[in-house]
Amino acid sequence: GGTLTRATGTQGLGDVNSFGAAPNNLDNPSTPLGPDVPVFTYYESPASFLWKVLSFFGSVVLCAALAMLIALLWAKPTQRVANAIRTNPIGTSGFGCLTLIVAPGLLVLVAITIILSPLSVLGLLLLVGAVIFGWTAINLEVGNRLARMFKVEWSAPVAAGIGALIFNLVVFGFAYIPCLGGVLSFLVLLFA
Repeated sequence: GGTLTRATGTQGLGDVNSFGAAPNNLDNPSTPLGPDVPVFTYYESPASFLWKVLSFFGSVVLCAALAMLIALLWAKPTQRVANAIRTNPIGTSGFGCLTLIVAPGLLVLVAITIILSPLSVLGLLLLVGAVIFGWTAINLEVGNRLARMFKVEWSAPVAAGIGALIFNLVVFGFAYIPCLGGVLSFLVLLFA
């Protein structure tokens, strides 16, 4: 689409190739050059919003049901862990932080070996189970504090279920705070 101008005395090695005319958008300045950038809108369809609300409350209710089941099956161990969280929160969160740092590395190290790789799957299941059990203990402690506040007596499953409803509403709500929500949820996870 252009012309080649050579200075006198220069030598060109190879061939000079000419192509057709320039693309149309170079002639039309109203056509933007570059990639299409999507426009961000704040509009969300009512069905999408309703699905987010239902999934939020559904996950809270599901966690409460799981907490009640765990507290029903293992009431005394769950109460012991809840007591440990209440009496030594710094120690339990430090142990939780150490576990979340060391355990994944050990699981990857064990998974590298061919013979011990089934143990890494078992270790991952145990780690997830321990986090869920610790989360239930936190819910139980929240439920026990609510029972003391209202001066009522609840069994361990009821206290864990009510504590899970209140506690998970708050913690899952943290996820909607930009940037800070993940950090707050992770800090709560350290206690578990």
